[in-house]
Amino acid sequence: FPGYTMSDAGAALILRAADGDEPSRILGTAAVARSEHWNVGTLAAGGTVDPDATFGRYFDMNGTALFDAFRAIPQSVWDELIRRSGVSVADAKVVGIHQVATAHFGAVRDILRVRDDQLVPVIARHGNMASCGLPRQLEMAVDEGGLSRGDPALLVGLAGGISAGTVGLRW
Repeated sequence: FPGYTMSDAGAALILRAADGDEPSRILGTAAVARSEHWNVGTLAAGGTVDPDATFGRYFDMNGTALFDAFRAIPQSVWDELIRRSGVSVADAKVVGIHQVATAHFGAVRDILRVRDDQLVPVIARHGNMASCGLPRQLEMAVDEGGLSRGDPALLVGLAGGISAGTVGLRW
């Protein structure tokens, strides 16, 4: 199962306190770790203590096992992550999903029950941008007219080890 797992992309999402009646704000956040799957995606680096550690310089991933681990997260866990974000999938104008590979993207879309018109498929244009993909999706949604000030949005992050998180916001 091929996937592009690393990226040279760089991005910053700058947050500031909303002014007066400005509607923009973070509505909620949630995260879960499924540490029983730690070995399907790790960076077993020696760090500054041992930078030459065997197998310590590269991200080690079993793409199929990583994909299966995310699909094995019970639907009730996904539902709770979304509930705690403060934005339902149905209400979100845009749902940003960490896009590792096209197949992952489609599977996560289906698990979360996201409509295609809510998505910004960044992977098709830029490949896996790693964590930079979420702010890029917001930027693209604004630039393309799919997200306006005050609109609700939901961000879904995925990480090796494995973990998942959500952020609900009012743009």
